[in-house]
Amino acid sequence: MEQWYTLHTKSQQEARVAARLNELEIETLAPQVWTTDHAGVRRPMAYFPCYLFAHFDLAALPTSRWQWTPGLRHIVTFDDAPAVMPVATIELIRSKVAELNQGQGATRSRFRPGDPVRITKGPMADVAALFERECTPGERVTVLLDFLGRSCRVRVNAADLEELPAGAAAVKPAPAGLSAGRPPRRTRGRGRVINYR
Repeated sequence: MEQWYTLHTKSQQEARVAARLNELEIETLAPQVWTTDHAGVRRPMAYFPCYLFAHFDLAALPTSRWQWTPGLRHIVTFDDAPAVMPVATIELIRSKVAELNQGQGATRSRFRPGDPVRITKGPMADVAALFERECTPGERVTVLLDFLGRSCRVRVNAADLEELPAGAAAVKPAPAGLSAGRPPRRTRGRGRVINYR
């Protein structure tokens, strides 16, 4: 009886394995979502990196036909039995990926590179930052923080950002060694003098 199975692949080999199995007349599902990198180039990205789904009769298909597929590691198993994916789950994945790809333009971040933002949740809540770019479609973004006198790049959930109110300015911490209540450091160690300019 034909059923859906989850296959574990080598890194970035999902499409290659799917193409080979399709040549063997095995139906596959290797969901991909379109993403835009920081250079503005759109390209597909695996929705489940290193995994894809295949629909076939495991008992009727000789193991040798699929086992040595280039890029394939193994079939995902639980308690030494291949894990069967319900058809309803496969259809849900199909519809979710189609929804993501169809609304990709609408789900893009509401911020543009360089916009001042504030982080609203997590250990960096209430910290001001500059929006840099998106990392994945509508999920994670990169912001730049001014931390201890240097810019630090941090990835956060897009939903955890808010626009800074008009006129609000990011409070920049004092450079290392110039914090209030302490005299400035004179050396960096091993006698290297610090020039504060």
